[in-house]
Amino acid sequence: DSPNDNGNVLRLNRSYLRRINGTEIFSDCKDLKLFGNNSDGLYTVYPDPLTETPIVVYCDMTTDGGGWTVFQHRRNGSVNFYLRLWDSYKHGFGEASGEHWIGNDNLHKLTTLGTTDLYVRLEAFSGLWYYAKYSDFSVADESDGYRLRLKAGSYEGNAGDGMDSHVSTDPSGMKFSTIDIDNDNAPERCTFGRKGAWWYNECTLTNLNGIYGNETCLKSETCNFWYLLSNSYVGVKTSYMMVRRLENQFYCAKCPSSK
Repeated sequence: DSPNDNGNVLRLNRSYLRRINGTEIFSDCKDLKLFGNNSDGLYTVYPDPLTETPIVVYCDMTTDGGGWTVFQHRRNGSVNFYLRLWDSYKHGFGEASGEHWIGNDNLHKLTTLGTTDLYVRLEAFSGLWYYAKYSDFSVADESDGYRLRLKAGSYEGNAGDGMDSHVSTDPSGMKFSTIDIDNDNAPERCTFGRKGAWWYNECTLTNLNGIYGNETCLKSETCNFWYLLSNSYVGVKTSYMMVRRLENQFYCAKCPSSK
């Protein structure tokens, strides 16, 4: 093929070029962005090239260059994030058009498509917006408890380094915990103490899946807080957690490995 073929150049930036019944499909929001989709909104993606199972996601195509796949969103407390068992967080819940969790299986697949950044957007009840961005974000599969890893020292933003409170930047990372499966390092379950589900350590200064709001939950320190925003357990009004793989990443599930 001609090296000047723009299509070929774009394909090299794709995670995996696939078609179903002659129709090109996309692995994530980064793929969609590379192929000219510039509007925020709902899209269908196929993050797992082995099963070709579609999922509907919300794509942020404007923040920090766009191409972000949202995996957690809260804005009004309409979806309960606390009373959810392991399988609920595994498969996901809510709707991509509103409050939702994409599912830890899907999150794992998205972070194996290539080197991935994490971006957290937060709106305080004051109306001010904040962010925290990290490099080399990954979530392991279920056999390793959906262990979270980040690149040490990669934080940038104005929200404060809330993820470091999980010791997530440690090479071993932290596993995910829910009310029925406890993987934290605390003497008592963080899922009960914080009333959430998270990559808890002992327990955490970040609790975005906690109780939504700033009323009773504030007194019991169980709100959906990002503590370093105000050095308090005040909940946040809006949260987006999203991932984006770097450009020039290529992934092929059926290709032989090579150095």
